[in-house]
Amino acid sequence: MADEYLTVKETARRLSLTTRTVRRWVADGFLSAARIPGRGGGEWRIPREAVDKLLSGRVEPSGTNPMDVQQRCQGTTRSGEPCQGIAVRGSKFCRHHQRQAKSEWQDWF
Repeated sequence: MADEYLTVKETARRLSLTTRTVRRWVADGFLSAARIPGRGGGEWRIPREAVDKLLSGRVEPSGTNPMDVQQRCQGTTRSGEPCQGIAVRGSKFCRHHQRQAKSEWQDWF
């Protein structure tokens, strides 16, 4: 059972997001999660299957959340492999590649 669920921190690492974003997606219903009892109100556990769907790009709408349709970043890593980040809504690139493109554009002038 422990292998079937990921912590918020593990999910954030796998999706290249912050833990705050993962928690927000859980609260908005974009990511399904279960709360386990514990100190301070408990902790969230996210099904590995839900994370794998996001990573493979097979995101199924889960409500009225505007973040339901996600796109993969079209940038590449230094080694030439595709970026695993999720593109910012309305863009083809993740935040990292947007900043990189902006700094290159500013250097051009």
